[in-house]
Amino acid sequence: MQEMTFVGSGVVVPFGRRVLTGVVTEHAEEGDLSGIEPKNVVDLIDLEPVVTAEQLRLTRWISDYYLCSWGEAIRAALPPGIDSVSQDRVARRPVVEPKDLDELQRAILQHIPEKSDIGVKALKRLVPDFSRARLRTLESLGLIEMKTVLRRPLARLRRILFVRLNPSAPATPPGGERQKTVLSLLGKAADDGLDALPQPELLQRSGAASSTLKRLAELGYIEIESREIDRAESVIIESEAPKPIELHASQIRALEAITTSIESGGYETFLLHGVTGSGKTEVYIEALKIVRER
Repeated sequence: MQEMTFVGSGVVVPFGRRVLTGVVTEHAEEGDLSGIEPKNVVDLIDLEPVVTAEQLRLTRWISDYYLCSWGEAIRAALPPGIDSVSQDRVARRPVVEPKDLDELQRAILQHIPEKSDIGVKALKRLVPDFSRARLRTLESLGLIEMKTVLRRPLARLRRILFVRLNPSAPATPPGGERQKTVLSLLGKAADDGLDALPQPELLQRSGAASSTLKRLAELGYIEIESREIDRAESVIIESEAPKPIELHASQIRALEAITTSIESGGYETFLLHGVTGSGKTEVYIEALKIVRER
């Protein structure tokens, strides 16, 4: 398992009595582990690294600049549903129940299924006076078995609606302009080799509503189906380029000062002072465009 981990790999590792998800940030040599007891990696999140070297550098900078832990910054950069966590569960052993149990111990046993197990958190909700000390006593008596299980990451797959032309569509085009626009976009996508378009993208590009698609499907012009996609994959929604922002004199002066600093390659802090609605955000946006172009 250790040999399969790379810098950026998501791994499941022991942490006290629990197992948690972590990210490999570097490989240490044996000589660097003086006085430290290494533990084995329990499992891999994926065969491929979950963060790139560039993301590790960025999150490290974020950690230093914003005074947060590196782990918090990496967690914020990861897609949702990637964590694995441990869960404590309890199962009954097939033995005769001793007669000298107290009332609380009997209540705990009664709420543990005979042929399955139950989570400790669920057991605590069922038995108000529950305590882990009571569980350890029951375990020492050989009545129950406590185990820590790994809950796999939340499903990386999600479902999204895709829309495509119906091969058996009526020959006569529909009457609505939005409907015609939808069919035109789907036809262009088909010419480009795409069998379908994500519904959110189609709605945004056509300006149509979901009711328009529903009506087209009822009339037999299109087909709508739900597909699974990986959460790590992006569904790109294309849209028309926004109209250029027309800056006023104060915004231009601020942007020129920021641009001069950007082009010098140095680091400088700027404070934009203005009332709400004075156009500070537009200056941020134009400055970001310049940085991105570089």
